Amino acid sequence: MDLGLTDKVAIVTGGSAGIGRATALALVKEGAKVAIAARNEQRLQQTLAELQAAGGEGIAIVADLTKIEDVQNVVTQTIARLGRIDILVNNAGSAMGGPFLDIPDQQWFDGMQLKFFGYVRMARAVIPHMQQAGSGRIINIIGGAGKEPDPGFLTGAATNAALRNFTKGLALELKEHNILVNAISPGSTRTQRMVRLMEQRAQRLGVSLEEVEKTTTKNFVGGHITEPEEIAAVVLFLASKQVVTLTGTEIDVNGGTSHGL
Repeated sequence: MDLGLTDKVAIVTGGSAGIGRATALALVKEGAKVAIAARNEQRLQQTLAELQAAGGEGIAIVADLTKIEDVQNVVTQTIARLGRIDILVNNAGSAMGGPFLDIPDQQWFDGMQLKFFGYVRMARAVIPHMQQAGSGRIINIIGGAGKEPDPGFLTGAATNAALRNFTKGLALELKEHNILVNAISPGSTRTQRMVRLMEQRAQRLGVSLEEVEKTTTKNFVGGHITEPEEIAAVVLFLASKQVVTLTGTEIDVNGGTSHGL
């Protein structure tokens, strides 16, 4: 299937590891040019080397998306070095878990500042360029806790719920400009962040990490936790020319573990 991504330009935030890294690699393998942005310069350069080894063209931009000036720098550098912006994959950001009464205000602020407001700021920065071009794709990586909250992960659940509403509203706002806005909500996915969350769960429950891993794996179809590459494949579809009118949609990729609507 021809996805029509050759020479398209994409920004992938949180592009140095996990789902972001897998997405950037998938995009360059389809012929897209990719700007990856993240805070860790060493990991960014490692991922950029992987993109280039795969025959892709890309740039790496060190950015803290809690800072408006860094957001603008990502967009400015992408335009200057790659020419335009066709696709934005909002992926950067995570929240810490923990019992509700133990979560201080700052932890709530930090989760919203990086993920929710990071997505908002990135969208606001790229939309004028997409409007000028007459088309675009914005894909928000959210998370299943936005519709089926985990009591030990309320900061992330609240942030994700806000992003679900933001995605739907932004899709309505931008449909007259031929800019499609969709979301992907992964369940547990084999990333460094997933391991960190499982460690927190194990500590909270007073069990071993191995027990948590076993329980999590058992709940997935086929007994396999979702790999980042599977999320990346859905990103490719949503970014492709095969999608013409699909907007305001959230796609769950969770191995059949969700019971929410």
